[in-house]
Order: sequence, then structure tokens, then C-alpha cells
Amino acid sequence: MEANTPKNCQQTAIRLIPEDWEVKNLAEIIIAGPKNGYSGRSGRDARGTPTLRLTATSSGYLILNDETVKRLDEIINPSSELFLQPGDVLIQRSNTYELVGTTAIFDGSPRTYIYPDLMMRLRFEDQSTAHWFWRYANSFSGRRFFLSVAAGSTGSMPKISGAKLRGMTIPFPPLPEQKAIAQSLSDIDALITECDRLITKKRNNKQGTMEQLLTGKKRLPGFGKVQGYKQTEIGMIPDDWNLLDIADIVENNRVPSGIYKEKTLYGKGIKIIKLSDVFSLDYFDPAKAKRVVINGNELLSYRVRVGDIFIALASVKLEGVGKVMLVTELDEETAYDHNVALIRANEVIDAKFLFYMLKSNLVRREISKLSTQVGTTFLKSSTILKFKLPVPAVKVEQASIATVLSDMDTEIAGLEQKRDKYKAIKQGMMQELLTGKTRLISSS
Repeated sequence: MEANTPKNCQQTAIRLIPEDWEVKNLAEIIIAGPKNGYSGRSGRDARGTPTLRLTATSSGYLILNDETVKRLDEIINPSSELFLQPGDVLIQRSNTYELVGTTAIFDGSPRTYIYPDLMMRLRFEDQSTAHWFWRYANSFSGRRFFLSVAAGSTGSMPKISGAKLRGMTIPFPPLPEQKAIAQSLSDIDALITECDRLITKKRNNKQGTMEQLLTGKKRLPGFGKVQGYKQTEIGMIPDDWNLLDIADIVENNRVPSGIYKEKTLYGKGIKIIKLSDVFSLDYFDPAKAKRVVINGNELLSYRVRVGDIFIALASVKLEGVGKVMLVTELDEETAYDHNVALIRANEVIDAKFLFYMLKSNLVRREISKLSTQVGTTFLKSSTILKFKLPVPAVKVEQASIATVLSDMDTEIAGLEQKRDKYKAIKQGMMQELLTGKTRLISSS
């Protein structure tokens, strides 16, 4: 019995597509490639031709900066075919399984950059077709193809051959529809980019505001009637502020680490705050917490409260150690793990003010200076207790500073939610438009 084919559609070897679309091999729609790049020597003081690193295209978009571009020791002949042109499509032919096949379209300066051997370049006659392929290659269908043809032995990075790539089958709409789809997806990309720009701007503004407010260089209205500053071990602070050790402002003068539990005890029991929570979150999310079996006496010793701050005691990266997370909500009893330490504010200090102070450059500099590096970077609880912090003597001023910074965090979080909503819309659009399920141009 034959399956029914919806009106105005045709069944093809790859899927159901509109009747006015075609299915083509990549070899049929390119005018050059796939061509591997070149990976020459690149010393620390190299002054030769700029070349992309793999990271330049790992996001699916071209990113050109000091971290994604390096210079070769040599100068490549200006007439070389290795130089990239706007509209060139770059595919990572070798990388991890998560990234192999990642595709980006080059939109940088012409004949300025070359690309490495772990990338392949494609050229198309029409820019709209180049953009169509770029979008399709990064879609679910494109990713599925790349993973199916990537080959690699155990311990080696998977690779995609040029021959396999040339045989990639692609649903191919008429050129006007390619252009309409490219424009539609570019429009949603522009909204996402604008959100990212605003988020970066707001974060930079917040960082500047933090440094001003948390050092007393700028005072909020209603505070700072006592004029003048005094010299301290950490520099100048307002006359009506105090320089305090963390030991003076935490409960019981302690920064205790949490409980160790065997891996076999995880999966059920009560919720527990792990090092991974502190690394990934500024504010604890109970919905993301893992569970572990803990008895009643252990819970008494390691119970979490709203207002608690947790600090990372170990990290393979220096920037990870000392990362802090604030608990603003709990939905059930929760404990904390041995790789994090509890900083519980006493009556001297506002907990949220302390949280922001621990995120400040002043504390980050202390952490960098005092942490121990032996492969993994470690921070001792005894070291944390000696950190010196400038603290307003009036707790209301502490809370007011924390409120200003919290409001800025809320604004940034709103923009991030808006951006993530646009990203979800884009994913839906790609699934609909790149398969022909939704048409921007009616079939004739």
C-alpha cells in the first residue's frame, strides 16, 4: 500500500519536500572545493600572514579577534588560492564529534586571511546559495549528515573527507526562495546580535558600577555625609567605612566546606549543591540540583539556608576557583558538597552586599594571589577568612548598594531571556523553512 503524499509535495530519497524543490549533491552546486587549508609554523613573535584558528568558526559564525586569528612565520604569496573571499563557506573537517562539520560563512576582508588544514573551503556561484548551504549545514539535518560520515579511530578526532562532503545530498529550493529564507533568518540573527550587544554593554556598565560602589568611590544619595577618605591596607576607603576580615563578618567566624559522599549514593535522597552549580550559576536553581543520600545528623551539619553564599574551592582553571553563588530560594532541604565552602553572613553585613563584594575585582585579585596551583588550583578556607573587605558601617547602605546591582542583574537577565526566546524562534524557523514545511514564496 502506497503512502499518501501531501498536495504540492514530492517524496525524495532524503525526505518529503515541496514539488518545486530539487534534491542535489553538493558537487552540483559548488564552483570550487572542497579545498583543505594550510597549517604553517606560527611562533610567538610571528609577523607573517594572518590565518584563522578552528575557534574562528566553532560557533557557526565567523569571529575574528586576537584569540581566533594568529599569524604565520611566513608570508603567503598574495596570489595564493588559500586567501579567503567574502561568501566562502568554511567547514571544520576535523574536530570533536560536537564540532566536526561546523560551518561558517566568511564575511571578512577579502584576500587578507587564509585558513588552516583542518578546514575545507567551498565556493558557490551565487551568494544566496552559499547562505542557503551554510544554514542547512548547521541545521539538525546537516549535523546528522556530518556525524554519519565523520570517521576516526579511538583516541583521534573524527574527520570528514572531501569526497564524502561532495556527495552530501541537499534539498534545494528555487533561487528566489533561497534569498527569501536567507533574509528571514538574517533578520532574526540581527535581533539576537542586538540583544548580545545590549547584554555586553549592560554587563560592562554593571562592572564599572560595582567597582565604584563597592570601593566607596561613588556614594548613593543619602549616604556619605561624612566627607573624606582614609588610607588602608587595600587603598583609600570612605572615612565612615570599615576594613574587615571575612572572619569578622561570617557566622561563627568559619567558612566550612561541605560533605563528601561516594558517587554510588547520588541519584536519590535530598538535594545537594555541587561545585558544578557554583561554576555555572550566580544564583542557585533548585530545579537543577542533584540528589544524594544523607542522614539526619549530616543534614544538621550541612543544611543550606536562603542567603547562604557558596564559593568554589578548586578548579582546573584559575578563573574558576573562588567563583561564588548566592542562594535566593529553596524548595526543600538541601545540603552542600565538600568542594565548595559556605560563607554565611552574620549580623554585621548584608548577605547580598557580601555576594557582590566577593565577585569584585578586589577579591578576584586576592584569590589570584593567594590560591595554590598544582595542576588544579585550590583555595583554602583559612585563606578566605583573611580576605579584607571595605564595608559601609551602616547596613542600610550595604543593602542599597546590593539593590542597585541586583536591579542591574535583573535587567541583564531579562535581555538574556529575550535573546534565548529569539534563538528558540530561530531554531523553529530553520526547521520549517529549510525543509519546506513553511513556505515564504508560494509554488507556481
